[in-house]
Amino acid sequence: MDRMRRLPSVGCTDGNHSRTSVSLSDSYVDTVYEPVRIKPDVVAPMGTTSVATPAGASAVALLMDAEEGMPNAGKAEVIRAALMAGADRITDCQCDGDYIGDYRAEEADYADNGLDKRFGAGQINIHTAYHIIAAGEQDSGSTIAAYGFDYNPAFGGLEGSSDTALYYFSGDAEHSRVSVALVWHVAIDGGRPELFNGDAVYYDMDLVLYEEFSIWLNSCEDSDEDGLPNLVDPDADNDLINDGPEYEYWGEEWDGDVDEDGLYNLVDPDSDDDGYSDGTEIARGSDPSDPTSHPMLLRRWGLPVLSRSCYWPSG
Repeated sequence: MDRMRRLPSVGCTDGNHSRTSVSLSDSYVDTVYEPVRIKPDVVAPMGTTSVATPAGASAVALLMDAEEGMPNAGKAEVIRAALMAGADRITDCQCDGDYIGDYRAEEADYADNGLDKRFGAGQINIHTAYHIIAAGEQDSGSTIAAYGFDYNPAFGGLEGSSDTALYYFSGDAEHSRVSVALVWHVAIDGGRPELFNGDAVYYDMDLVLYEEFSIWLNSCEDSDEDGLPNLVDPDADNDLINDGPEYEYWGEEWDGDVDEDGLYNLVDPDSDDDGYSDGTEIARGSDPSDPTSHPMLLRRWGLPVLSRSCYWPSG
């Protein structure tokens, strides 16, 4: 029953359904669970929500059947993500005359999380969702296949948990779309069965897509000589900041060469040659392009200590 309560809400492809969600703050004084979540999560080509909901339940039942032998495949978060990532944003079949042909076409339909206020993630495509589950779990930090999922029960940066997950995959000219779903970003305490506790912890997670093919023209190059080609190395120059955030930091200057040593900034562990790695400088607020700008020193027990940890928040 608990798993079913946390599965996607299903609307109708014609858009004739209630939208957004109620707030838990009405009953539980929980201000982090505001009534701005996009609902429904997905839609089905049915005339009423009373019929669309069991259609969604049937899709869930099929995916639960596919979980055999995979411990995490049956998690509510995984099934929900599979249904949302596998949903069709554009539909060709006009079931009962209703189809999706204008997904996020108008600004009024934009949702803050990238979905459409009318259709959520789109219309359920059980074929695609099944392939996502059946492909099995694929851990972050490695090259992944066209389908698959990953489940991390400790995520969000709290109490030493992971705050970044990187997934590498290759595209081709025949495929112009990629669908990725990230859930669950709110954890409800729940409490005891006889006494519900609505206390919530909000994990501000973001999905960011970095296109590295145009950056790593030579996919066999290994800038930090750690055995991982740049294309699949989270930190190609081993400067304590991952390539995606570093590329975002440098902007148009990612391929510049501040210290003129022949290495462009993105693959130069110390771009200004001042003795401090780029990751350390960025984390400590100094300028990695200015040799006179140095990281702040931390003082512990009266002695200067330079922290070499690099924390990059997920959202």
